[in-house]
Amino acid sequence: MFSLRITELLPIANRIMEWSLAVKEGEQVLILVDIETDPLLIESLCAATRIARAEPTVVTIRPTKVAGEDPGPIAVRAMEAADVVISPAWPALGHSNSVRKLREAKRIRYMSMPGITSEMIVKGGGSADYQEVFEISQRLVNVLNKAKMINVKTSLGTDLTASIENMPYRVGAALAREPGMIACFPDGEAWGAPVEGTAYGKVVIDCSLTIFGLVREPVVCYVEKGRVVDVQGGSQAKEVKQLISQIANADNIAEIAIGTNPASIITGIISEEKKGLGRVHVALGNNLMLGGKTESKLHLDGVMLEPTVTVDDQIIVEDGEVKI
Repeated sequence: MFSLRITELLPIANRIMEWSLAVKEGEQVLILVDIETDPLLIESLCAATRIARAEPTVVTIRPTKVAGEDPGPIAVRAMEAADVVISPAWPALGHSNSVRKLREAKRIRYMSMPGITSEMIVKGGGSADYQEVFEISQRLVNVLNKAKMINVKTSLGTDLTASIENMPYRVGAALAREPGMIACFPDGEAWGAPVEGTAYGKVVIDCSLTIFGLVREPVVCYVEKGRVVDVQGGSQAKEVKQLISQIANADNIAEIAIGTNPASIITGIISEEKKGLGRVHVALGNNLMLGGKTESKLHLDGVMLEPTVTVDDQIIVEDGEVKI
């Protein structure tokens, strides 16, 4: 059974190494995990690294308290010695200062896989045709990068408007082939940040939240001048409100992204949910990685189902269906 599962995982693990990360012979590949990371996933990533004639090193870290917090100093030093960093550790490290600085210095290629299991590699978003994901993402990015304003609405009451003028939107399609690049797996999104201070309206999270998983009842965030000024809903909403009150700049509207992966399913792990075709996620907190100016120890994603997205006067997503 063990060898069969490895056989099932290896083709996709090999694709990550070859197609997504372009791992070369002799490169140092660091795999950052935590104590709950799926052992079979770790084994498949190590095996695929060896097949690429590169050198895998596995470092186990304590889970960080929030997405965007730096790992411990040993992990940071290990990243500094790597060519490629793959992180299934939970929560995501991609928005941490340590990862951002190494990427900006073009020291590493980074693959974020927070909370991913071996099952998620072989089904759902991991099984997508990534050429198709790339093409969908690129079409959306082409429109978003020409737009001045974005509006997101849902039937539950989301109505969020922000300026995205001159803010770079990027393709998320599991590609990090050059130093400084970052990707996710599963992947699939057109992602970018609004201009600080311009977002206003209401966001109703009805699918999932980083750290919290699936929402039990909608979490409603009220937004003024680019900041969340109130959070309402049930017990999860109270926890979100408390969390963002304790972390500097955690109330910042950091990201508005559109999912582009047709194979994504709902699992309770936000790395899968937020990539779903036609879904939208809005993030709070740190936006430095997205071209913004706001630093925070938190990057909190919240996913909405069946949104309608309008940029300037063009509807690009209608009730969860991508129109371009």
